[in-house]
Amino acid sequence: MREIPIFPLPNVVLFPNTLLPLHIFEPRYRQMVRKVLEADRGIGMALLKQPWEQPEGKDVFQVGGMGAIAEYRELEDGKFDILLRGTRRFKLIEFLRHEPYRIGRVRVLPEPVPRMAEASSLTFRLVSSFGKLSEMASMDTDIETLRDLDFRTLVNSICSSVNISDYNKQVLLEMDDLALRAENVLKILDHLLVQQRMGERFRH
Repeated sequence: MREIPIFPLPNVVLFPNTLLPLHIFEPRYRQMVRKVLEADRGIGMALLKQPWEQPEGKDVFQVGGMGAIAEYRELEDGKFDILLRGTRRFKLIEFLRHEPYRIGRVRVLPEPVPRMAEASSLTFRLVSSFGKLSEMASMDTDIETLRDLDFRTLVNSICSSVNISDYNKQVLLEMDDLALRAENVLKILDHLLVQQRMGERFRH
């Protein structure tokens, strides 16, 4: 168990081994950033639920992404531009306080990597599918760089960058099995490829 500041946002899901730029402008979160920088602590990013998803008053999803501040710049008006590097997933056990910003007690969640043969097979399929989608959507993607990524970074980077809803990204984040997460994002990529092909047929 550990205690970390929790930063809830309505449109952010932070995966391990990915980068997230943030502009910090609210006074309470400026204070949070200063404290984190002083103590070299992590920040827990938690996705806010929609109002109809909060029957028990719990307004954030319990599984989130922990990040470390990799770079920061304090602006003249006291605001911050920061770059978070995703480190681990966590499960929120309870809030210890809410003011001036939330502090939560969390449990770090494991993210085991599958055996080499399974990881290699999934890597080939992921790079192939994401490469085809990038080409069809005219995205500037360096496929060779993708091939060089370790398995955890590859899977989480694709989950983070693929064009799906934040809720669906949250579903992927909550999967403890990295191979299962890879299989599910492959299904999403295949579905997006079908949609892209259909769209091109109609355009022509």
